[in-house]
Amino acid sequence: MGKSKVDRITYERFGVLITDFPAYKATNSTSGDITRIQSMEYNFSHPALDIKEIGSDSLVSQDEESPIVRQPEIECSMSYIFSSGENEEALGLYLGSDGSVLKNFYNNKKTDDVNIFLIADAGGCGHRDLNNVTDQQGFSGYNVVGFGNSFLKSYEYSASVGQLPVCSTSFACSNMKFDEYKDDDPPSFPSIKLGVQNIDSEEKLILNENSLDPHTDNDVPSIMPGGIIINITKHAGDHGGAVLNDIEASIQNININLPIPRQDIYGFGSNYVFDRKIKFPVIGSVSMDMILREFYTGETDSFFSKGSRYDMTISHTERDRSGGITNINSFEIENAQLKQQSYSQSIGQNALVSSSFSFGVTASGGLKFYRS
Repeated sequence: MGKSKVDRITYERFGVLITDFPAYKATNSTSGDITRIQSMEYNFSHPALDIKEIGSDSLVSQDEESPIVRQPEIECSMSYIFSSGENEEALGLYLGSDGSVLKNFYNNKKTDDVNIFLIADAGGCGHRDLNNVTDQQGFSGYNVVGFGNSFLKSYEYSASVGQLPVCSTSFACSNMKFDEYKDDDPPSFPSIKLGVQNIDSEEKLILNENSLDPHTDNDVPSIMPGGIIINITKHAGDHGGAVLNDIEASIQNININLPIPRQDIYGFGSNYVFDRKIKFPVIGSVSMDMILREFYTGETDSFFSKGSRYDMTISHTERDRSGGITNINSFEIENAQLKQQSYSQSIGQNALVSSSFSFGVTASGGLKFYRS
């Protein structure tokens, strides 16, 4: 067993690749890199069974250890600066106005798991930018941490006044590998054939100068806070309270949270999950804070007869030097139902209102993300 020294990882010496699904294939997996990552966390734990028995002061053990009967519990999460949508495509989300972001997951006939690779120069390869490595041999000595059979569990978007919008994701994984990249013997994928056989993948991770593309040609480096435009349309509801569907509404932040709950399916003959099925229906939420300027008249008893429903569009734009505005991409939230509002008023401070909504996501709608 070899050793690889890890001291400190900086921006230019850190990259992440993600494959298409399913994670286990004989050949022909494709991969894309996740750019503008700000943080990445991962952990694993083994669910050992501590079994007691009557008449004994010791645990039931195998080879002096509590038996481990299932795969390790592995979690991986990352956050990145939101941009043109390349990261969302790499994650497997659908981009288009004719379907929801989960359309690919609804229509997929196989498992929707992927492989994730963390690639880092920990110092032994010299202080150099990963984007400037020009051949496969140049990656020799890099650390590779692989996460196999990774199922997307959540996607979250967050934008605030004065800050760049960011996204975060989390995955439930079935296997984890620590490797050192060697050009003459590249590491194999960390995925396993889910089911009874549990065959280890024989696909190899091949790195070259195009593996970690900096996306500097046509990509938008980042979305500026002043380029975010939120349009809200009210479809139902006569309750009193804050006016949300106003073009002059002073929204301070907005958050979209899309949890993707999973049901782990185990079976005889395997220590690994057969699949992690999505639990339908998928319910997302959106929340926002705004400076309170005016009220609708009415009372909250109106919710008993008709709830308050809204459509929301979050558009991301950029300005050119002449002052023209170009729309880059948009989130579209359909039939968001108001669930809660809270108000805060203090002497000498602006009155604030916080609102939260829920919405359902089907294959065709609920939450869409598309380029203009």
